[in-house]
Order: sequence, then C-alpha cells, then structure tokens
Amino acid sequence: MNTEYLFIFNVNKELLGRLSKVGEMVQFNYAKQYLLNSDALAINPIFLPLSSKTFFSNSGFSGMLTSFLDSKPGHWGECILNASYGKKLTDFELLLENQKDRVGHLIYNTKMAFPDLETSVIKEPFLWEEILEAKEHFERTNVLSDKAIELFKQGASQGGARPKLSVIKNGVMYLAKLPTIRDYVNVAQIEHGTLALAREVGINTVKSDIIHLKEGVDIFLTERFDYEESQKLPYLSMMSVLGVKHSAEASYSDFSLELKRLNGGLDSEELFRRMAFNVLISNHDDHYQNHAIYFKNGVWRLTPAFDVVAGEGTRRSQAIVVGKEGNQSSYDNVLSRAEDFNLNREKANSILEEMVQVIEQNWQTVFSQNGVSDNVIQSIDWAILHDCKKRP
Repeated sequence: MNTEYLFIFNVNKELLGRLSKVGEMVQFNYAKQYLLNSDALAINPIFLPLSSKTFFSNSGFSGMLTSFLDSKPGHWGECILNASYGKKLTDFELLLENQKDRVGHLIYNTKMAFPDLETSVIKEPFLWEEILEAKEHFERTNVLSDKAIELFKQGASQGGARPKLSVIKNGVMYLAKLPTIRDYVNVAQIEHGTLALAREVGINTVKSDIIHLKEGVDIFLTERFDYEESQKLPYLSMMSVLGVKHSAEASYSDFSLELKRLNGGLDSEELFRRMAFNVLISNHDDHYQNHAIYFKNGVWRLTPAFDVVAGEGTRRSQAIVVGKEGNQSSYDNVLSRAEDFNLNREKANSILEEMVQVIEQNWQTVFSQNGVSDNVIQSIDWAILHDCKKRP
C-alpha cells in the first residue's frame, strides 16, 4: 500500500512537519529543525504539543489530528472543488487547494518546499448578477462552466455550507456569503442584525456589512479577522481544541476550561455571554466549528464571534452542550455550570438578566438601524427569547 505525504509550512515559510497516510492511518511528525526553534509554536498546544514523538490516528483526521480539519473547506467548498475536478477529492487533495485564502496559517505541499500560492480574491466592481446566476445554475445542476470554476474557487477553501466568495471592498478583505435557492428568509439581513445585537450585549464580534441588490436579495459581508498586517494568524476551532468527532460531544464548559488552561481565563465571561446569547436568540446552529481561537499578540484568545444568526437551525436545542441539562436551550441550563466560566451563580444570573433586558428593549431597533427590513424583523420575532420566557 502506497504512502502519501504532505509537508506542512507556516506563512513564514518554515517547515513545521510532515503528514503521512497509509490507508486510513495518518501520522504527523514535527520537523526536527522546527523543534529547535525557540519561537516554535505548536500547531495545537493541547493535542499536538511540540515533541519529537509521532502523533497518529487510525481513522483519518480524528482525535489528536483533528486540527488539520480546520484547513479543509466546508460543504460548499468541497462541492465546488469536486465539481471542478470531476471527482471526489481526498482529504490530502483538498488541503492543497486555494491555500492562500483559507483560514489559519498552515500551508501544505507534496514536496518539501514552500509552494507557489495563487491570489484568489475578487475586487470591485462586483458583478453580483452574473455571480448569482452562476451560483444558482450550479445549485440546480451541479455543473460549473470554466468561468464559474475560476469564480467560485475564490472562497472554496472556507468552512460552512453556504455559498461564499472572498472579496476586497474598499481595500478590506471580506468573506461574502450569498443567498441560496433554498432560503425562505433573508439570512444576510438577519445575520448582520444579529451581530449588531450581540455587540449591544457586550460580545466581541466580526465586523459585517450587507450589500442590497434588489428587494429580498442581499449579500452578507463579514470582515476577515484572521489576518494581522496581511499575515494569517494561527487558528483552531472548538472542534480541534476539544478533539471531538461530533458537535454533540462538545460543550461550552469544556471549551471554557481548555481556554482557561491556555490563557488563564481571559475569555471566560466572553464565552459565557456567547453561550447565553445563542440560547436567547434561538441560534441553534452554534456547532463546534462556529467557535474558535487564534494566536494573537503572543496568546491564544477567542476570535471575534462569527456565524451567529437569530432563529438559525432546525433543532430546538443547541448544537453543543450548554450545561447540566445537556444541550437544552433553557435559562436554568445556561446558569447551571457558571463556575466553569469563572462566575458564581449570582454574577452569572446578573449578566444573563442584563442581556435579557437589553434584548427585550432594543432588538427590533438595533435590527432596523442596521438595515433589516420590517418584514424580516417580523419573521424572526418568534426566535428572540423564545426558549427563555420562564425565568427564575
């Protein structure tokens, strides 16, 4: 059985190590020279600490090797790349695609040399009608023209299921999320309004904007937070921090405790607010890849909150565990593990009550002031505080 290899570099072109794959077994080893570097940073300080030992998994990128899944494209990107090559790409093949645009600082190559990286960003003016027409054609037929392949590869390395593109607007790098033919609400307006509301309750979020094309059709723009002075920052999702296979195995408490190990609890209250907010606005799609940390200014910190959408998700419970009542979207459950966020119950309750009050009194105004139309506001009225009407 043949062995496949991938050499891993950081954006400074340093060789970090090597992945090898035989069948389903994958191994990773740090490069000896990198381990001698006094400034060396572990790819994952929890599961891949700087060590000369071999890290391995018998079932692909799982367990201690989960971190490499953060480099893979999401569902939309995989569909685009598979269609463009006319076959289903392997995990190793997907890691080689559109690397300059992906989140995180890892770069892969089949050779022990830093690869040439192509720029994959759309600049103004944006031909949105042409872009949306090509997107809808692909959604209906799973067929891409040569022009559409080049278009949608720009953004294909990003995570998530929604169609997206990388764009530069007014000199700033954004990720543009496009509407889909399956949307029955204006998701762009809702996400933009939800992030504004999150800031009202003290949450650090990504910067966002919307481009209005016509009645009911908007493009959502979220500023890339994973760059600093044009350099991409090391990045780990909650999935990678916890090393779990499914969102249902992840919990806010476990994430908080691991973060406390990494930065002494600098983000404990912030994470509590995010957990509470997702419950309060019925964002039930708060899965383990929608929470992440990045290495900035010499420490691992929570990234700005992203992918937060009021009324999102078909389930009526959270995607990950909230507290002692599992993933139940209840006020009591939010408070049940307050100590894991460096909060006593009294302080946690005070924060939660304050958040509820701000949302009750201001959410419609905040949404309206951020370009959300009245009919869209009415469409998500059910989601705001829906699961928390009964409070102690």
